Amino acid sequence: MYQVIGLAQLLRLTAMVAAAVVVIFGLIAPPSNVAEGLRLIGWAGTFLVILAIAFGANWGLWRWLWRFDWANRVIYPDLTGTWRGTIKSNWPSIEAMKDAADRRRDPFDIEKTTVDLEEKGITVRIRASWFDIHMKLETDDGYSKSESIMTRPERRASGDHRLFYVFANKTEHAKRSDSGGHRGAAIVNVEWGAEPSLSGQYWTDRNWEKGFNTAGLISIKRISKDPDFKTEDRPEKQA
Repeated sequence: MYQVIGLAQLLRLTAMVAAAVVVIFGLIAPPSNVAEGLRLIGWAGTFLVILAIAFGANWGLWRWLWRFDWANRVIYPDLTGTWRGTIKSNWPSIEAMKDAADRRRDPFDIEKTTVDLEEKGITVRIRASWFDIHMKLETDDGYSKSESIMTRPERRASGDHRLFYVFANKTEHAKRSDSGGHRGAAIVNVEWGAEPSLSGQYWTDRNWEKGFNTAGLISIKRISKDPDFKTEDRPEKQA
């Protein structure tokens, strides 16, 4: 979450806090020589590290501040929780072109032909802290799972929030036209309110060497603030 503040402002804030800590320690125990002064700076640095950990850890001050709506709106929303929604993939268009190339269907003009997106239900579990946002996604049919390997929150000048993330996918029982794993990325808009939601676009390098790399839309809503919430009435997973 610290990325939202910006490196320059974060360094400035750190320097101000560090200076304040040194002054306070100096007033409590004034150094009488250079050695004691250096020791004072060392103790102040240690205290600053402990303070940073206490602020940013999941059990720390930032987690407490996140309870207030202004922190979610002014800085960045707490996305921690279980989310439900859908992904819509352009795979049917790719498959149609592949079938036409293999002469399993008549040739067609893709620019003049409408092919519906493939829709799947998904569950996303997010754990957010001051230092990181971690995401896990699983499709309702159990066909594939994804996990974030990099996330970057953004607060725009307009006050709107976005989330950029890169993910790694694992597909244990991949179809012949699929791959056992791939990487991808997404940009989603964050809508904050009584029912927080994330929506945007994603794209992948799935079978890119064959031209099968996919893209699509993702749309999810938070159903619980607990990332370990047990969802109910889910379809049976396919083998």
